Amino acid sequence: MPSIGCDIDGVLASIVPSILRFHNKKYGTVFRAEDVRGYSFADLWKVSKDEEMKRILSFYNCEEFVKIPTVKGAVETVKQLSVKNKLVAITARPPSTKTITKTWLKEHFLSSFENIYFTSDYFGKGSKRKHEICKEQDIKFLIEDSLPTALECAKEGISVFLIDQPWNQSESLPENVIRLRSWGEIIKHKLE
Repeated sequence: MPSIGCDIDGVLASIVPSILRFHNKKYGTVFRAEDVRGYSFADLWKVSKDEEMKRILSFYNCEEFVKIPTVKGAVETVKQLSVKNKLVAITARPPSTKTITKTWLKEHFLSSFENIYFTSDYFGKGSKRKHEICKEQDIKFLIEDSLPTALECAKEGISVFLIDQPWNQSESLPENVIRLRSWGEIIKHKLE
């Protein structure tokens, strides 16, 4: 049974619109998901990296964080994938979000995921990178939205399904990184 790793934010959870709604309300801005062109909000918000982290951590402690909707097609496709594959969630969220994250996953994806790993990568203090977890857990495929993470994993021989987002555009991708325009496209691929 193949093991598949799955990122949460931007892949399962439609977090960018939720963060931007929170930010717009709190700071009087008018950003939309289409405005996000990189894997950091600091440039968009015109703030330092430290301030960006403070604002994101503030979001993690608000009601909006608990109510993040799923990405279109994720629930149905994950259910299909879990029948013949071992699924694990791998997230860059900090461990302080562990309880809320587990509750959110169970609410939306029931028992589809066998385990969850927190890397804190986004905050620059993760104990392990996603590619390291994939290798340790014998994960052959990773479903991801971060272009830097996808490239890092591909370099380590892990195949990546890159969920198409405005912030992960690239002129070319390695052979083992497949861009998906929708969750449903993953079912067309042989996962062996």
